[in-house]
Amino acid sequence: MKTQIVYDDPSTIEGFQTVDVKYGTSGLEQVINNSSEEIYITNCLDRVDFEEANKILMIALTKLRLNGKILVNGTNLRTLCLNVIANEVDAENFSKVISDCSSLRDSSDIEEILIQHNLIIETNVIRGNTYEITAIRPNS
Repeated sequence: MKTQIVYDDPSTIEGFQTVDVKYGTSGLEQVINNSSEEIYITNCLDRVDFEEANKILMIALTKLRLNGKILVNGTNLRTLCLNVIANEVDAENFSKVISDCSSLRDSSDIEEILIQHNLIIETNVIRGNTYEITAIRPNS
């Protein structure tokens, strides 16, 4: 099984079961533990408050099977702030970026959580103000 976790996003990835967390995590909790070979958390964690984002990530990790891959993306707090300070992002664009956000994180925070749960980080890429991390749950 492949699982895509979204927040009120009608676009889906072909071949993935889509779970929308706009109204809570009950749909995600119904996914069988250790059943997903791939989990994509796309443009989601920014849209919920900090504690709910933690909850979504923790529940998602229980759904990932051995040798499974997880991809998490979102707005990188540190990069965004540095770009504002450097005048690379003006107030208008900053307002647009954060208008739909309830919480922001630095990619290193997500990476640390994944490592604490014994995942191996494959990539941590920042493009503009967006991070994308992929990690694998090792077999041993």
